[in-house]
Amino acid sequence: MKGDYPRFRAAYEREDLAAHSLLTASDLELIAQCRGDVNRHGVAVLLKTLWYLGYFPDDLREVPREVREYLAGQLNLLWDYTEHYPADERTRRFHPLFGSLVVGALRA
Repeated sequence: MKGDYPRFRAAYEREDLAAHSLLTASDLELIAQCRGDVNRHGVAVLLKTLWYLGYFPDDLREVPREVREYLAGQLNLLWDYTEHYPADERTRRFHPLFGSLVVGALRA
């Protein structure tokens, strides 16, 4: 419908994942500033969701499993940490703000 927010598709091919979810050197530099695998993965999912949809999801579990696992693989993580992110309320408020500022600066 016209006016609806962009949404993730139901399924993705490997080529689609590479086109929309490949972490850049700038992404990796930003993500490396996060402490712990859970936070690094969470920020990666937030960044790529913001780039792809233009907004942050209310819950990272709204992001398709294939996308979350593809991002985890790029970070050399053994699994998707979505269930554990964020660990606290401060992180829940800070990471989207941090990601928005970085993405906004990169687009300018």
